[in-house]
Amino acid sequence: MRGYITKVDSKRGDTYRLFVSDGRDERGKRRRVTRRVHGTKSEAERQLRALIHEIETGTYFKPTGFTLAEFLVDQWLPVHKLAVRPTTFYTSRAYIDLYINPRIGGLALSDLRREHIQDLQSSLLSSGGRDGGPLSPGTVRKIRQILRGALGSAVKWEIIPRNVVELVDPPALERKTVRVLELREINDLLEKLEPSSPWAVAPTVLAFHTGLRRSEILGLTWSALDLTWGELSVRQGYHVLDDGTRDVRPPKSRRGARLVTLTATSLALLRDHRRRCELDAELLGRQIQQGDFVFAGIDGVPFRPDGLSKAFRRAALRAGLTGVSFRTARHTHASLLLAAGVHPKVVSERLGHASVAFTLDTYSHVMP
Repeated sequence: MRGYITKVDSKRGDTYRLFVSDGRDERGKRRRVTRRVHGTKSEAERQLRALIHEIETGTYFKPTGFTLAEFLVDQWLPVHKLAVRPTTFYTSRAYIDLYINPRIGGLALSDLRREHIQDLQSSLLSSGGRDGGPLSPGTVRKIRQILRGALGSAVKWEIIPRNVVELVDPPALERKTVRVLELREINDLLEKLEPSSPWAVAPTVLAFHTGLRRSEILGLTWSALDLTWGELSVRQGYHVLDDGTRDVRPPKSRRGARLVTLTATSLALLRDHRRRCELDAELLGRQIQQGDFVFAGIDGVPFRPDGLSKAFRRAALRAGLTGVSFRTARHTHASLLLAAGVHPKVVSERLGHASVAFTLDTYSHVMP
């Protein structure tokens, strides 16, 4: 098999067109494969040899007529939506819209190369965040994972020959020590929370005493609480999606569904909260049902997750605490248990972690 190269006029500098004969079609007409190359003639000759090799070995893919953005939005996301949880889908779509398509979405899918992925990662790490600031390596790795999954599907669907994301190493993670509050700081935060957002006090205290995730706390129903024996069952999580849709789903993993023993303080708190809810229900002429959400408004709808987080952060700032979020309560609970000598396996099961190794790695700074 033979091919040849011709130089063409281009505003982008030296440009060459490759031509390779690929036999004849069913009507006897000669088939010819072409490819445009920007760069030196040596690079064009190298790519000509590579193109001939692809055709001879049957690994050549005819270039697609659509861009990366068109593939992601029109082909991959609709399929991805059927395979993942709604929260995962909305995160994927947001990352594609915010970080991938504005930078490389206009490239033809078939023209995507290793250097494009490398440049994408570098630009995100240097200026991909808000106001041109850097994105964290962890966020860039998540963006890379989404793009890798999408291009993996393109390979499986025989649209492109290989996944170029796999040719680029992910950025190294920065090891961060999780923020943990002291008892004095917790009390200061709760004192600031009570006057401005009294509805947020009970779920916040429960977070410090159980280590439950925000979605797990807001997903609690009265049927999941045993206020006699002092236990609660984590059976589901409550989320509000970007479009306002309410999503209630069981935990992602088998370990996520678990039984958590309540402390004396959290048990007393929940009993008081139950009595207040019963009084409110009586005023409305109804009774509490087992399927009702524990932390909800008078309409029975759970508190908004972002509202709970904002109330927590505002109270923390008024208490002079920086760098904290609602998740800090979970980290504080785990750290206090480990520092007190509770076995890591017990802590891991209480938090619903996938493995004890993850617990040890995350909280190694508080281990004796």
